[in-house]
Amino acid sequence: MSVDVSVRIEGLDRLRAIIERAERALPRIIDFLAEAIEVYAWALAPRRTGRLASGIRRGGTGLQRHVTVGAPYAAYVEYGTRPHVIYPRRARALRFVVDGEVVYAKYAHHPGFPGRHFMRESIDRAIKCLEENLEQLLK
Repeated sequence: MSVDVSVRIEGLDRLRAIIERAERALPRIIDFLAEAIEVYAWALAPRRTGRLASGIRRGGTGLQRHVTVGAPYAAYVEYGTRPHVIYPRRARALRFVVDGEVVYAKYAHHPGFPGRHFMRESIDRAIKCLEENLEQLLK
């Protein structure tokens, strides 16, 4: 015994049109995200000298985009560090200021740093911004 079952899906043409529109909009969406991440990263980057923020760049072509931070210490700022000992590299002693007084030491115990997560926050904000503007990007 065989049973014939037919299924009718309503709205399939509309779904197909939405998918096609999303495919056409994908390059705009990716450009939008990369630019938003770059702008937020620049705004959220900690500044003492400005080197970290000035090294933020957006690049790539087509559907492959990236945002990079050129400062060699960017990963330490983003992810933090464990406690560690600091030794002088080009001198015989470290020099720093404590309570307004200059102090010299052969080494120093750094307590570690939890990280600022400015890139992670930039990505989160860019995604929220994309969600708010997605309808406009799909048009």
